[in-house]
Amino acid sequence: MIDITVRATPNPTIEVRDEGPGFPDEDIALLPTRFARGRNAAGIIGSGLGLTIAQDVAAAHGGSLVLNTHPEGGACVSLSL
Repeated sequence: MIDITVRATPNPTIEVRDEGPGFPDEDIALLPTRFARGRNAAGIIGSGLGLTIAQDVAAAHGGSLVLNTHPEGGACVSLSL
């Protein structure tokens, strides 16, 4: 399951959370880097560009991209504008 939350205040924010293993703590800082993939992505199709593109979109609008592992489990990505 993927949960998407959209908030308008205090800043427009889109939060996407899944029920997977989350992000490895040691990889979080590198994941928005072009072509970077987490250690837990082995065997999963992808190019390592999605988070880079999301971060570039956020930056172009004066916002930010925050990655974390939700305390209840799952990766959580917040795009704030």
